Amino acid sequence: MDKYIIFVPDSLFNIKNKFFCCGSYLNLESSFKNQGISVIKASNIKGWKNKNKFNGIDSTFDYDTSPELNKLYIYLCGNLYFSDSNYTRYRLNLEKDLLLLICGYLGVKEINVDESRNNKTQTNMELSLDVSNVTTKLENSKMNEKNSKNDLKETYSIDVKTLLFEKDRETFEKALFNKIGLLNINYKEYYNICLKLKIFACKRFNLRMSTYTYHLEEEFKNSKIQTANLLLGNYGLGVSCNNSSIKSYSYNYNIVFYDNDELFFYNKLIDDSKTDIFVQLRKEYLINFKMNRLTDPKWGGDSTEILQAVENYTKEKNIYEDLEKWYNENPIDKENNPSNRSRLEGKCHWFKNETDVIKHLNNILPITI
Repeated sequence: MDKYIIFVPDSLFNIKNKFFCCGSYLNLESSFKNQGISVIKASNIKGWKNKNKFNGIDSTFDYDTSPELNKLYIYLCGNLYFSDSNYTRYRLNLEKDLLLLICGYLGVKEINVDESRNNKTQTNMELSLDVSNVTTKLENSKMNEKNSKNDLKETYSIDVKTLLFEKDRETFEKALFNKIGLLNINYKEYYNICLKLKIFACKRFNLRMSTYTYHLEEEFKNSKIQTANLLLGNYGLGVSCNNSSIKSYSYNYNIVFYDNDELFFYNKLIDDSKTDIFVQLRKEYLINFKMNRLTDPKWGGDSTEILQAVENYTKEKNIYEDLEKWYNENPIDKENNPSNRSRLEGKCHWFKNETDVIKHLNNILPITI
């Protein structure tokens, strides 16, 4: 992929066009190439796109399928090209999105974001160009700085499956991009070229750091962008200004993670819920309990489904007859003396997993599971 590229109209190099000086425009093309900027004619855009696909996917230009003419584009990664005015903003957004996703899968508790905005008026940066005997000099300085600051905060639930306990970082990275790859095909490509993100993931995964400050900042326009715009301006193909207003953004992500022991407990709980029906029912029980307590402060909970699951469990273990015999020893609810089935239903309010069920059945039945 070309790092810097500009698409121009065919008329720019049309010898039969008498209005333009062909020699001057050929010098313009040469000047672009000398700066490491590829020049593609409009009639060759389709062919260029066919030769420059990413995993069979067409390149995009500021997320559009077709580029604009006389505009400098910079390659980021994957199938992404961004114009000079959008490159730093879109790169920053991509890194922010990926940072938050990685944090989520590594057990983040909360993220406090300090956002600083700096408005600057830029004039007269020194830059000399010589194209077909046309020499231009521009001198820039900074003025009229205005700063503002915002604070943001995000909190995350612990009741999710994290990837912190994969066997190694390579397995973690593979699992991560299996999960988020469908969201954006460029996430993995950007991660691979962003050393700062890889170091962050390494520190959290391998060193188990509990807090971290991740800094993001927009870049100012580089010399190639200034050069391209000045060249285009000289030939009436762009806008050349002595003054330009630049908005820069700086972010500090102050990240706090859950304790490893706490994460390990919840990860195990989530794993158990996939195989242990009583873990699932306990979770549903607690949700229903909290919801009903909002409208009825005296709500004591409903363990009916858990009791049914216990009875089904005894049938699977071929001990339901033993349970029925125990029911029949005290079959009727009386004042201050509930039936054995009611006693079991009362215990179901506290069952958290299969182990709790087995322990109780072993206590009330003449068997050992």
